[in-house]
Amino acid sequence: MKKTLIYLMAPAMMMFGCGGSGNGEEPDVDAPTVPALTFPTANLACTHYELEFQWEASTDEGSGTISYQIDVSEDSSFGSVDFSDTVSSTTATFTLEPGTTYYWRVSAQDGSGNESSYSPSRTFYTEPEAGTNSLPTIPEIGLPALGSTVSGSMVELSWQATDADGDELLYDIYFGAANPPELYTTDVDGNKLEVPVAAGTQYYWRVVAKDARQGVSKGRLWHFRVE
Repeated sequence: MKKTLIYLMAPAMMMFGCGGSGNGEEPDVDAPTVPALTFPTANLACTHYELEFQWEASTDEGSGTISYQIDVSEDSSFGSVDFSDTVSSTTATFTLEPGTTYYWRVSAQDGSGNESSYSPSRTFYTEPEAGTNSLPTIPEIGLPALGSTVSGSMVELSWQATDADGDELLYDIYFGAANPPELYTTDVDGNKLEVPVAAGTQYYWRVVAKDARQGVSKGRLWHFRVE
């Protein structure tokens, strides 16, 4: 009888001894930060109807940000959405209607499905008639040359743009070590700007040309490195 009791107890002890500890990784419940909108800027009048929207990347300490939801609507409360997309980059392009006021916003979602709040919405509008104003030409790079390496603590950025109507042009400059760069300064009168730089850093910059009749042309993203 004693031997039988011992044999019956042994499997039971093994069952209790082999159970998991239950100490797995904590689930990711933290949402990404709210995206910051960069372009189009607030109350911008756009004569380009195919418009590239831009925003700053969100950060996430858990599984990482993988996608952004962008909504564009004629309704400030977004009761209906005219354009919408889910993208993994920080840009999205839509072909808009002329003569329309739009509102736009962006949210972020990480790999665990956690969603940030929507960014504060921003409004802009498209001009009612195409061709009434010639847009500035898209700014072309001057110096530093694309992908070049420079030296020194100050660098002069230069570019070229013209306007067929003869309108005076002002420029918004996006510049910095982040990609895409943040707005550095607005309404630059002229085609040169000196900026401070640090050694061992790659910089990105972009020029947006604006004429006197709210025509806007956005240049390409350029970069250079400081040795």
